[in-house]
Formats: sequence, C-alpha cells, structure tokens
Amino acid sequence: ALQERANALATEKGIAIQSAQVMREEPADPFRKVAVRLTLMGELRQFTDFVAGFEYGPHQLTIPFVEVNRRGAVPGAKGPRTLSATVEVSGYLLAEAKPKAPEAEPAEGEGEPAGGAGEGEAAAGGAEASPGEPTPGELPGGDAGQGEPPPGPPLAAPGAT
Repeated sequence: ALQERANALATEKGIAIQSAQVMREEPADPFRKVAVRLTLMGELRQFTDFVAGFEYGPHQLTIPFVEVNRRGAVPGAKGPRTLSATVEVSGYLLAEAKPKAPEAEPAEGEGEPAGGAGEGEAAAGGAEASPGEPTPGELPGGDAGQGEPPPGPPLAAPGAT
C-alpha cells in the first residue's frame, strides 16, 4: 500500500522513480512499521510537491531519511537543474496477529461493569478473560503495552495488506 501510494504521488507530481526498495518491517506493538526507500529524479519544485504530498496526505507518514544531490550544470542549458534524491517513507500498520487483543480488551471492559453487581468482579471478570485471550496479548501488551500508538491512523486495516 505504501509503495502504491508513493508511485501514484510521484506520477501525479511529475517525479521519476528510478528504484524502490521495500525495507524490513519493524514491530511496534500493536503496530508494525513499514517503509520504502525510493530513488527519485526531478526538478526542485516537483520534489518539494512530492514531499508535501506525503506530509499533508490522507495517511500519517514520516520521512526519516532524505538525501538530495544536484546534477552538474550543462553548458548552454537553461532552466532548472535536475535533482537526484533518495527518500525513505515510513508509516504504521496494525499488526495482523493483534486483532484478537483489541477484541479481548472490550470484553474485559464490558465484563468489569457487569461484574460490579457481584462480589468477585475483579476475580471473576479478570480470571475468566485472562486465561483465554489476553495471556498472549499481555506479553507485549497489558496496561504497560497500551502506551500511546504512533501518531496518525494506520495505513490500512489489518486484513487489507
């Protein structure tokens, strides 16, 4: 999805993609970081429009690496010089193994208020839900793993990769 977005944006802005390298995914519970490194050619205005397209686009993406080079001047040539750039674009997707964890959390949340009328709300609600699903989810997650997710919406739904 990220590479398709980069290709579409490059075509729209008049940038030529010379190569694209899909980077290794990195886990960032409950997400996974995906990245693509692109080698581009184009004029300065096209390049800035391309970068702005990622910054102000519909998805929260980051550009952690940029390297821009300018080709040498051609005698007698007029107009802007062509730039060569290497850009890494990254974003976050929901991890595919995690759809069970978000389902388990609402079940616990619903179980606690419902169990509030009984004596063992913490014991019954926590004990019934804990052995079933949250045990795998609690290893990376639990309350400690529920820290703030990376900014912005994920690139795609868990099953849409």
